[in-house]
Amino acid sequence: MKRILLVAVLHAALVSASWAQEESVSGSVETSAGVGGSFPIATFSDNAKTGFALGLHVGYYVNHFIAVGGDFGYYANNASDELNKKLSDDTGTTVEAEFDMLQLTAYGKFLLLPKKSVAPYAKAQLGYYWLRGKAKASLDDGSDVPVNCSPPGCPSVQEWVSDFGLGAGAGVHFRFWGIVGAFGDLIYNAVFTEGDTTQFVSLQGGIIVFLPSI
Repeated sequence: MKRILLVAVLHAALVSASWAQEESVSGSVETSAGVGGSFPIATFSDNAKTGFALGLHVGYYVNHFIAVGGDFGYYANNASDELNKKLSDDTGTTVEAEFDMLQLTAYGKFLLLPKKSVAPYAKAQLGYYWLRGKAKASLDDGSDVPVNCSPPGCPSVQEWVSDFGLGAGAGVHFRFWGIVGAFGDLIYNAVFTEGDTTQFVSLQGGIIVFLPSI
């Protein structure tokens, strides 16, 4: 029992020390890569299912609290059953559609506990998103042919369409071994596509590295 109590006390002490640790990120460069999910909402959820998300981020801490930088994101979502059915009914054959999206945005990040090893943050971003809707029909001879994917949020086949977009959300980063850590965040994205706005939420987690500025 005493050993268990001792382990518990030591664990609590280590956690407290982690939270109490003060190490400024001011002047450092953050680089991170994350993976996760892309969750369509609003009208976009009528056309797309939950998908895959990938993000790459590079930023600079101008002071203890604020970082500015750039995001690159890739999102892939299969079409909803309703959209596939509509396209199949329109063409008279089985159709499967999917969406690809690229993101290139600038971001600002505000640390709520700037000198702690566990630091929650708020984040906002704006820039451009490229959306492509792809669809193919399965013919009786076993071949696949591209078809026009025309409903809202689904541009013509193989065509990348760029639109302005923005996002906001929150997350937390952890510093484990000096410059190395991890992060997780939840970001709402709105892309101002023609007709209805394409809206989705990205949930990502990954590795983050803090490098001294040059």
